[in-house]
Amino acid sequence: MQTKSSPAVTRVVAVLNFFLEHADQSFTLTQVAKSLHLSRATAHSILLGFVDAGYLHRQGDKSYTLALLLPSLASSARQRVSSVPMVQHELRALADEFDLIASVLFVEGEEIVVRDRVASVSHLGRAHPQSRVRYPFIPSGNVFLLPLAPEVIRDRISQIVSQPSAAMIESILNEVGYGKQHGFIAGFTTSRDKPEKNDLHLSDFASTEDQSQSFDPWYISAPVMGMRREVHFAISLSGFASPLDRAQILHIGRTLRMTCDRISQFYIERAD
Repeated sequence: MQTKSSPAVTRVVAVLNFFLEHADQSFTLTQVAKSLHLSRATAHSILLGFVDAGYLHRQGDKSYTLALLLPSLASSARQRVSSVPMVQHELRALADEFDLIASVLFVEGEEIVVRDRVASVSHLGRAHPQSRVRYPFIPSGNVFLLPLAPEVIRDRISQIVSQPSAAMIESILNEVGYGKQHGFIAGFTTSRDKPEKNDLHLSDFASTEDQSQSFDPWYISAPVMGMRREVHFAISLSGFASPLDRAQILHIGRTLRMTCDRISQFYIERAD
């Protein structure tokens, strides 16, 4: 019989996970308490306990960082698949500028894998996908389809979806067409509880010219291209706190596209 852990244990685990998720950063008592929605007294007590145990290190400026007593956990938490500093810098800039989560996505077989993730301060410690989380390679809203020809996309859809409808194929081709034209793809939702079950088609966003019309973004993604014009990996922004107007979404999408273009050029130049 499965039982729930006590609230006290949950708080302790939350603090430890917080530092394991961000092993290369330091945080003040105020930041930890705010990010994990803990009282200062509770956060302070847990932090001091981890310092005494050697799990955390209290620095001279009174901030806390992960100590090296748990080298294997620290090493795992520090793994960065996008190891090029330039990519990490761009992810951090995107996350901080728009107060979002920037994730690096790769395709492995029939799955999309989150290999790296950078969060803005307001998202630290919250339950978000960690590195190596895997998702099915679904065709809808899939930025990895952008370089493919329409007939290849149709074949790919048929491989993934059993008896896809003509409406589904047309919707996906329209998404790809928008992505090719604008350099990014976005997903929108009508329910924050289950966004994947209530997503609006990109066409709903693309068809309006009213810059003030409000939409609720679920994600905005753009591709980083390789030497052979294939998608090397993608960067996806998520963690939107509230609806945005069309002009704001376009600004974020264009900024993401320009970031991915810079990274693409960086990889192409390195391959020369």
